[in-house]
Amino acid sequence: FIDAEFLVRWKRIKEIMEGIVASGIEMRWGSQATITAILNLEKHGLFPLLVKAGCFSLQIGAESGSANVIEYIDKDQSFDDVLEAARVLKKHGIEGTYNCLVGLPKRETFEDIYFTFRLAFEIKKISAESMFPVAFYSPLPGSVMFDDSVEAGFEAPQSLEEWGRYDTAYRNQAASIPWRDTTLEKLVHMVITFYLPLAVPGNIERGTITYLKIHLAKHRLRWIIGFAHKLAVLRMRHQFFKWPFE
Repeated sequence: FIDAEFLVRWKRIKEIMEGIVASGIEMRWGSQATITAILNLEKHGLFPLLVKAGCFSLQIGAESGSANVIEYIDKDQSFDDVLEAARVLKKHGIEGTYNCLVGLPKRETFEDIYFTFRLAFEIKKISAESMFPVAFYSPLPGSVMFDDSVEAGFEAPQSLEEWGRYDTAYRNQAASIPWRDTTLEKLVHMVITFYLPLAVPGNIERGTITYLKIHLAKHRLRWIIGFAHKLAVLRMRHQFFKWPFE
């Protein structure tokens, strides 16, 4: 369900889930979800019903580990709220994908990024199979961030036709983003796709490091992988990513 509000009203979702179960429909489904919705569904004891109706995966807007960034993007959640949501999903056997955002036009520092790395590390310790994609911000109208983007030098489309050709993908936007920081991009890529999965071994089928838990136990080079794993744990724990010789 590509709809961040699908799970917001717990009474409505209860009726939908009961309808799926009563109809005998057998399917596996996932949905977008807010942190608030997850905690509210758990409060009303509805996750067993969701699982019975086929829910196996939720895409969550974790956004950032930084209180400064969360305030800036106007999200009603905290670092601890996200971790509690992760524990709820782990408890009920639901896969969690925790989407975060970096590369904002204002009020973002490297310290904020490190808070997000720490959030990712804590979530992976709760469930090693969790996914943690990080997106770089592309300016979209309707928020303070967009106004700040224009103030920072971003040239926004000026007509309906220009907006019709507007490409929201960051990889195609990057060259026109004045505050772009390639050092930040390299750091995020290195930490999220290498050090994070290496520090908390899981058996995820996709990504840079796949089936790591199995490799640590059975791979012919497991002693080298094990050494790299221990280094990655130290790096994630102390947020030290200089000299990435691994």
